[in-house]
Amino acid sequence: MIVHPLAETTEFAGETGDEAITTKFETTYHSGMLQIAQRTTILPSLLSDELGSPRPASGRGVGGEGSNTVDTRSELFDVRGNRIWSRDELGIITRYIIDPATDRLVNQIQDVVTSIIANVPAGW
Repeated sequence: MIVHPLAETTEFAGETGDEAITTKFETTYHSGMLQIAQRTTILPSLLSDELGSPRPASGRGVGGEGSNTVDTRSELFDVRGNRIWSRDELGIITRYIIDPATDRLVNQIQDVVTSIIANVPAGW
């Protein structure tokens, strides 16, 4: 089986539709499987114009003028495809507790304090 994961999406904004806003995706898989282990979404840097409409930030990140900050959102999945961890673009970590018998969410811990929770993904 051949898998073609989504690599990026591009939307065009601006009055003339010539400003490309690209969101990129990085995907890793569980070893020997076609099941996603981690998906990272690299969000476009956007600024708001005078009317509040988002527009590309021309290489500037969240930190503003001259910043190289990139917003990312990461999600980790178990071998059955259940999301078990996420970290949003603000750095807020959420843990999802899944019942293995039913694959249903039984608990969700938002804004996890990584120093008191076990099995936090490395680097989070």
